[in-house]
Amino acid sequence: MAVNTKRLTSLYLEKILKTQKNLSKPSPSRIWKEFGPESQGFDYDGSSTLNLSHPILRILESCNGTIGVFNQILSLLLVFGLFQQSLAAGRVIRKLCSSPSLVHVVSIFSHLDDPDAFICNTILRTYVNLNDTDSAIDFYYRHMIRKCVLPNHYTFPLLAKI
Repeated sequence: MAVNTKRLTSLYLEKILKTQKNLSKPSPSRIWKEFGPESQGFDYDGSSTLNLSHPILRILESCNGTIGVFNQILSLLLVFGLFQQSLAAGRVIRKLCSSPSLVHVVSIFSHLDDPDAFICNTILRTYVNLNDTDSAIDFYYRHMIRKCVLPNHYTFPLLAKI
């Protein structure tokens, strides 16, 4: 038992040291420097108003399949609390639905506090386009109904296709 405790303690210590190293490194990202907290449009409390012309959403829309840039944008949205806004979450989910794997999409969806029908319909539509009816039904019951997302008039045709 003592061996496991020592091993866990050393693993824990290694993780802390790695975290400290990562925090002490300057951020090399162009996106972070351009849209960091001191730039226009971001607040630490997440009270920034988000619209379609917001710089971070424009960059998200122009991101063409490069996962590195996408992850930086997603990190910015998470750090500044903008990801929980339905406009940003919807754009992120829509962008991810163009990728071949929906596992990442569903895992990001599960972290939303208050998803809306647009986001759910986007994921359902992707499952329909991939002819993956089992996963679509599973998503509908496990995520949409559990989170009490009210369907809208776009949801019912998707369910009929499924």
